[in-house]
Amino acid sequence: MSIAPLTFTGVSSFSNDFQTILSRAVSIAQLPVTAMTNQQTDIQSEKMLASNLSAAISDMASSLGNLAALGKTQGMAATSTNSSIVTATASGTPGSGTYTISNVTSVARVASETSLAGYPGSRYSVAYTPLTGDASTPDQQSLTFTISDSSGKPQIATVNLSAGAAGLNATGVASAINTALQATGIAALMGITAVADSGAGTISFSGSGSSTFSVDFGGVTGKDNTGGFASVQGTQQISSSTPVSKTGTLELNLGGTKTTIVLGAGKNNLAGLAEAINGLNAGVTASVLTTGTGSAPNYLTVSANQTGLTTLSLVDDPTGAATNILSAKNQGANTVFQLNGLDVTKPSTTVSDVVPGVTFNFNGTTASGQTVDVALASDRTKLSAALQDLVTKYNTVSSQVNAQIGPAAGLLSGNPLIVETRQAMFSLVNSSSSGDGVQSLTELGIELDNSGKMSFNSATFSALSDTQIAGAYRFLGSKSVGPAAMQAQFTQLSDPTNGAIKAQQDQWDATDKRLTTQVTDLTARINAMQASLESKLQVADTLLASMASTQSMLTATIQSLNFASYGYQMNAPTQSSSSSSGG
Repeated sequence: MSIAPLTFTGVSSFSNDFQTILSRAVSIAQLPVTAMTNQQTDIQSEKMLASNLSAAISDMASSLGNLAALGKTQGMAATSTNSSIVTATASGTPGSGTYTISNVTSVARVASETSLAGYPGSRYSVAYTPLTGDASTPDQQSLTFTISDSSGKPQIATVNLSAGAAGLNATGVASAINTALQATGIAALMGITAVADSGAGTISFSGSGSSTFSVDFGGVTGKDNTGGFASVQGTQQISSSTPVSKTGTLELNLGGTKTTIVLGAGKNNLAGLAEAINGLNAGVTASVLTTGTGSAPNYLTVSANQTGLTTLSLVDDPTGAATNILSAKNQGANTVFQLNGLDVTKPSTTVSDVVPGVTFNFNGTTASGQTVDVALASDRTKLSAALQDLVTKYNTVSSQVNAQIGPAAGLLSGNPLIVETRQAMFSLVNSSSSGDGVQSLTELGIELDNSGKMSFNSATFSALSDTQIAGAYRFLGSKSVGPAAMQAQFTQLSDPTNGAIKAQQDQWDATDKRLTTQVTDLTARINAMQASLESKLQVADTLLASMASTQSMLTATIQSLNFASYGYQMNAPTQSSSSSSGG
């Protein structure tokens, strides 16, 4: 709610003074509102500053986490002599060494089979667009109508159906649709029929072995209805009438686990079978593949949801003829290889349980006699890059903290968040441990200048021996000192759910909400006061104007009497005195 200044429109000579009184009273009353509004503006600015600080602290915490992770893995890196066949990553604390991969005869893949036979028209869609034409001349309206297969290839051309003498009711349009379908031969192939429910104003389309779907034509009942048919658009799938099972009962076999499938009424078709298989949740996915060629271009595909060598079959009439209707060319495969001459077989392309702390990812097979070497070694360039990243993230936090300190400090000056952040930064820079090798960030080349800006001395880092680097990894991975321990302090500040900054922002939100309520209430009172004062001033203005008018009348009357009695006016002292002397 805002305060709308009132304009005083009086009739007395004091109108301008009354306007000044009114405006002054409102201005004085508005002072608390202005103060609270300014406070709200400051709160929004504080929230933005805190949000930026939280993001910077979170980035630095992530950087510390990266350093801690390097401490755990000792900076191990895996390299492959042929990444097109196998790559590797160090995910734990493996020791240095080289592993030879050979005789990769297969890479894990899913079992995926296709139906041996194709089926005609496994899926068709009916696309219908609104009736068009002049609504005032219903007989000229028409329905544009297309049938196409699941690949989008039209099976009949677009047919314009003029209601004509049949009338613009659902029965007449359904009859016209059936005539068009029969003329194209599509009705015989698919068994598609349009059935009208004139009372409900709908037309239903169905194909043999498919579910019925309806198009609502707005309840029209005759050609005198000038409103025409309702606007309808859409696509509906229709299944082929060709059965896929002789008995309606099949059996899915995945890895020796057999599941019986019974196709319900109207479901003994390609689409119905795919739907039934997917409804089993048996670890496979079925779909209809349309080649777009031949008289039977549609096939069923069934694929296992996980890689690995397994049995996959779909048997029709399992208690009778027991005919497998799927191919058996791709029963899936395991990853088969040798590691340092030892045979290994795994059902996935990702193998992480052979060498502790190492994950192998297989991409291809080897040629006869071909080998791939995977080497594991500590890579100190990872550590130097992580230290440089820490420097960047630290300086970002430092610049935001310094902006809230000193004579030109921002709105967060003195806020406990700034104090806590500075304490955490101080602890990070001065953290150290006792023992052999590098035991502090300073020994790794981290330096601070007089302004508190951090930098990374690459020369200091490069001069470290392997023994010192090994000690550095122990320091970095320690849960009691170093980055691993310090990360928690910064996370406690920036955690978006329970962090100190989030708690402060919640307090600001509560204060802002309270101020909004107070501003609204006080504004309402000021508006009421302004209206009341304006009303009182109007009364005073009217009274003063009336008194001024009365005064003018009295003055005119006195002057008139003086003139009539003495021949002159009595309001001129000099003239009165002169006249008296002359008499």
